[in-house]
Amino acid sequence: MTTKSQPRISVIGLGKLGAPMAAVLASKGFDVIGLDLNDKFVTAINKGLAPVQEPRLQEFIDKGRSRLRATHSFNEAIHNSEITFIIVPTPSDKDRVF
Repeated sequence: MTTKSQPRISVIGLGKLGAPMAAVLASKGFDVIGLDLNDKFVTAINKGLAPVQEPRLQEFIDKGRSRLRATHSFNEAIHNSEITFIIVPTPSDKDRVF
């Protein structure tokens, strides 16, 4: 009997939405590589620390620590994953219309 392995996942954007998503996926057993251009976010994730303040984020990072890492490299993140989620700010007009 063969078992299918979990897909590797990349999460582009490690802010208020991306960091919790990456952490929860890692805590559920997925290998996750996060990507962000913000050095503080990448460094925090790689040190096992929450890059932003969100309820239970540190708990999920702790649980998935061995399966979660971060990088600045698009090539590294995308070429080493089968699934990519892009979670970055969407530009809007001054009146908040998209």
